[in-house]
Amino acid sequence: MNQGMTASPAKKPRKKLSRRTAGLLSGMLLGLAALQAQASNPTVVISSVEEAGEVAPVRVNGLTRSRHDILLPARAEGQLMWALDEGARVQPGDVLAQIDRRQLEISLQEENHLLERATVNLAYLEGEAARLQALESKNMASRTQLAELVSRRDIARNDISVAHTRIARIEDNLARTALLSPIQGVIVERLKERGEYARVGETVVRVVDPAALEITAAVPVINLNRIDFDAPVQVSLPELTFPADLKAVIHAGDQSSQTFEVIVDVPEEMTPNLVSGQFVEVEVPLSTSKLLYVPRDAVVLRSEGSYVFRINDENVAERISVVLGKGRGTMVSVLSAEGALHQGDRVAIRGVENLQDGQQVTPVAS
Repeated sequence: MNQGMTASPAKKPRKKLSRRTAGLLSGMLLGLAALQAQASNPTVVISSVEEAGEVAPVRVNGLTRSRHDILLPARAEGQLMWALDEGARVQPGDVLAQIDRRQLEISLQEENHLLERATVNLAYLEGEAARLQALESKNMASRTQLAELVSRRDIARNDISVAHTRIARIEDNLARTALLSPIQGVIVERLKERGEYARVGETVVRVVDPAALEITAAVPVINLNRIDFDAPVQVSLPELTFPADLKAVIHAGDQSSQTFEVIVDVPEEMTPNLVSGQFVEVEVPLSTSKLLYVPRDAVVLRSEGSYVFRINDENVAERISVVLGKGRGTMVSVLSAEGALHQGDRVAIRGVENLQDGQQVTPVAS
């Protein structure tokens, strides 16, 4: 053994970490990484950009009228015997006025007498014709005499047909002397008085159905293509406002007023509150171009202007300048610079105070 050589000290073995300690260290590292990621990628609550059409009504004056407003003319000529008073309620088929029918009744009696005479004459001629035909078959009567009698018989038959036609015409004229109501309604005007002479076509009475009302309103022609049929029309009168349906638009403008007419249906339950000829105020809904809406919480207000943060597909915040419009509940309409915002875009509504343009974020749905 070499006495000059000294022995080197033995190395101590490295102490191994326990599984528990390794797990704790790994958790601490992961937590530290998460804290660092959270510090660099702040969490923001997001919502969506919405698109909707704005409805702005135009207010115009309207006039209530009945859908059944009828001027009944005389259909037969003669003296007016009577007519119902204004305010009388009538049903379909009721007699509203009566024209004198005496002359027609006399003519009808005369035609009936002529018909009776023609019937008696025909019966006689038919009997004579039958008798001559029997004699002619035995060569006891001339053919000329038989032909003449047959001719007279046929003329008598024709006279009866003419008499029936005349009677039918007189009966029709008699029916025309009574003015019948075509609707259920109220007599609102009587234009002929008892004793006056009525000629065919002259108006005798006016009848109106107060339960079938509609409203006509004149709207400026610049709004012709902006009428919104899906939105209700608002009808206003003192101490009462109610919705109604837009029935029709008359595509013909008035040259002097530069307006066109719209027709509004009055709900049946509202008719007791209105009368034909009444003025009302009508709000006709008009559609505007569609607008973008964002939640109010998404808008950041600064002295240099307003903006929102859009979160793109890479979860990067993009600052978008906006001009605010009208509000609608929790939303507000916006115009974005160069149309940068679109329907369905994600915008931050929480955690926007310290957010920077281009910053990576962790989005969370609202």
